[in-house]
Amino acid sequence: MKKLIALLCISLLLVACQNDDKSESDNKQESVKHSNVENESKKPNEKVHENKATNKKIDKDKIKRFVESVYAANKVEEVDYLEEIANKKIQQVMYRQFMSEDFSKQDRYMKSVSNVKLFVDDNNDRNMLVSLEFKTKDTKEKKMSWQEKVVKIDIQNNKISNYEEIGSRPIYETQH
Repeated sequence: MKKLIALLCISLLLVACQNDDKSESDNKQESVKHSNVENESKKPNEKVHENKATNKKIDKDKIKRFVESVYAANKVEEVDYLEEIANKKIQQVMYRQFMSEDFSKQDRYMKSVSNVKLFVDDNNDRNMLVSLEFKTKDTKEKKMSWQEKVVKIDIQNNKISNYEEIGSRPIYETQH
């Protein structure tokens, strides 16, 4: 039975490799034809201008500031670039999150965000990780919490389509 499965797997790999080689040679021929047509029809300056117009991306500093302001804000109005770079789904989640937050103890707590770093995936520049340090201080009970948080961001259609906190670790536990 094991020999049969192994033989089947090997034969599938061989067939896939043969099909892959054929498709690669076809793609090379098509790309050569396509590039020749493009070179004849367009000037280099037109290509550069077209690429700049179609590849409009969200500024990385705006993304960092957006994530930083989500953690530092006490009201949804304090979140920077919310309408500009977040899609409707993320905006609704943020509005609901701030509506459900308890503002009665707001004066008691101090929040600060520092050391915000943005990491972009080399293979896909639509996937990003943001790392930050988040400090909270309870002024009444004299307690402090200091954590490192990691947020995963996915971008589609030049808007943030997924915002998810994927990790948190204490840097400095509650102190008295």
